[in-house]
Amino acid sequence: MKQSVVECGQLVIVKGIESGQFRKYRITRDALDGKTSIEPETQIASMSSPIGTALLGKQIGSIVKIRTPKGPITVEILGVDAGASGALQTALECERDGRHADAASHFEQIGNYASAGRRHAIAQSIPDAARCFCLAGLYEEAAAYYDQLDDAAHAAQCYEEAGQNATAAVRYERAHEHLSAARCFERSGDISAAAPLYEASGEHAAAGRCHEKAGRSSDSARCYERVAEHHLAALHFEKSGDIEKAIFSFQKAGDWLRAAQLLEESKRFEPAAVCYATADCESESLRCRGRCHEATGEWIEAARCYDEAASVEWWESTKIENLLDAARCYDQLGLNEQANACRARARPDVPPETVESAE
Repeated sequence: MKQSVVECGQLVIVKGIESGQFRKYRITRDALDGKTSIEPETQIASMSSPIGTALLGKQIGSIVKIRTPKGPITVEILGVDAGASGALQTALECERDGRHADAASHFEQIGNYASAGRRHAIAQSIPDAARCFCLAGLYEEAAAYYDQLDDAAHAAQCYEEAGQNATAAVRYERAHEHLSAARCFERSGDISAAAPLYEASGEHAAAGRCHEKAGRSSDSARCYERVAEHHLAALHFEKSGDIEKAIFSFQKAGDWLRAAQLLEESKRFEPAAVCYATADCESESLRCRGRCHEATGEWIEAARCYDEAASVEWWESTKIENLLDAARCYDQLGLNEQANACRARARPDVPPETVESAE
């Protein structure tokens, strides 16, 4: 709840922190500083004076430092009174009599939760002190009192509001609020602590993000896989060196080209050929089929696959490589004419014998 603030024209009642004395100031627009008001025990302070500047715009309940002719003093703003606040007058009377619990109740009535919280604390009413400090927006003070009550959940909320995310995370974890703890740990930069808590909360995408930031590729891949982020999972499986899972995730993501490339790099040519075909990469699929035939000694089938791959290949360097592979397979069968024809197509400006020796 938002508290009222000191405005020009108001009568402000303050209490000295060191002296315990009550003072009244009437904030005016005119330069009548130091003059006595017709109101009892009231000093006039213009809004541009040191006193007016110190008080103007401050929330009720704030503790501020005021420069006076006798030196600086620290005061607590107890309230503003236009002559209609009976609760404030009653609170001041209770304050003078040392009846702190009663004063706290009346300060609450006028919305001065900060002063109410301090009086509740003096009266050892810790739950009320924590509640009032929280309402006043004094979250660090509120958190400290909730800690005294061993109320980890409310303490965590106050620490979080105060921007103390690491401390809030510890309290949330103590209260078994894992998701809130994870978010606070992440905001505080402790991603290693955040990741397992996100997982415990079922927030696998967030857990994957934290594992990724921490450089734990296998863990991030596992988490991304849980939320069907297959392509991200595949990239991290590949980064972690788990090629089998990377291939599987690339296939689930529909990235048949990368799956085929990894299969080919692993010399698993038959499934690579299938993936290349699914990715509409005809030349690469034929090349892999040629490798399969080579592995089983089927040289004529291998040569035909390489030859056909060359005929549909766009890249000149790859086309030449396929033709030379075809020539090599024809050589295995002693089919010199077909082999030389492939070499001639590969290097039309070089005699076949020269190409053969270069191989």
